[in-house]
Amino acid sequence: MFARAVENEAFLAGATSTALRVVTDALPEEPEQPVIPVIVFYLNKSATSIKKGDTEQLTVTIAPATATNKDVTWTSSVPAVATVSSGGLVTAVAAGKATITVTTVDGAKTATCEVTVTENVVEPPPVTGLNIPAVTFGFNVFPNPFTGAVRIVGIYGVETRHATSVQLQVINAAGAIVHTQLLTSNDETVSLEHLPVGVYLFRVEKDGDVLIIRAVKN
Repeated sequence: MFARAVENEAFLAGATSTALRVVTDALPEEPEQPVIPVIVFYLNKSATSIKKGDTEQLTVTIAPATATNKDVTWTSSVPAVATVSSGGLVTAVAAGKATITVTTVDGAKTATCEVTVTENVVEPPPVTGLNIPAVTFGFNVFPNPFTGAVRIVGIYGVETRHATSVQLQVINAAGAIVHTQLLTSNDETVSLEHLPVGVYLFRVEKDGDVLIIRAVKN
């Protein structure tokens, strides 16, 4: 009797195992999730200008929003001019130009932003202590802003002949005279390539009148 009961239990156990195996084998496999590629990819800016020491955040748009892999990498062509973080934060290091490139991990798509870093221009101190009468003459500085030589135009107005020359003084942001030159005609070139980037005052005195023009060197 006992032996028959054991045989029955073994038979039932075997039958149950077989039934479970049949049921398990009959279950459908989980379908693989489709890979959704990046189709649209661009930066919020293609070019920007940042002052030295400042930062700017660049942002990426990726579509579709359900893309499987939306990871990107960031690089700078000239880290000495501008660096970029793994999140797209650009830091201006020194004056110059650099290209920031962002690349998708999926498909290696790229987008770029041309970054121009400019120097911080120091404003000159206010000119004080000058008793400036009503001005009876004028002149212009071309170009303004300038990068090297400038033209001083119109200092003698409509005069075609003049007996004396006029002195031009170029004053920097610290109030120091950094260049002087005698002007003898209505259109003269003044070479200022030696001056650093900054703000300058062009001061001319003629017949007791004083005229000052502000110009920027980039």
